[in-house]
Parts: sequence; C-alpha cells; structure tokens
Amino acid sequence: MLAISQPDEARTVVSRITEAIKAQITGGVYPPGSRLPSSRGLAADLGVSRTTVTAAYEQLAAEGYLEAR
Repeated sequence: MLAISQPDEARTVVSRITEAIKAQITGGVYPPGSRLPSSRGLAADLGVSRTTVTAAYEQLAAEGYLEAR
C-alpha cells in the first residue's frame, strides 16, 4: 500500500501521491516495466477520488517516471 505523507498546507493531495510514487519507483518497489496499481484501486485504498490518482499518474508520465500503455 502507498503511504502518503501527512497533510501539508503547501502541498496538494496530488503532489503528495506523486512524491510517494516517485519514492517507490526510485526505491525499487516498482522496477522498470512493472505495473502500478489501477487508478480505481489506488483511489479506493487511499480514500481519494479516481480523478486525483489520475492527475498524479499524468504528472508522473509528464515527468518521465511512467509510460502509459
């Protein structure tokens, strides 16, 4: 399960999710070519909307951490 940091007024939920996933990618939890959890599944696990997780995934793709297929 993804552990996101505690609320911080300067950071949005999307940015906290993005940073947590980046940490997992760079830490080897998700090696190259592996699949991340579905946006629906991760949203349910975190108690956020699917739109929030999708925005985080889109940000990660824009930064080159993910490749959508």
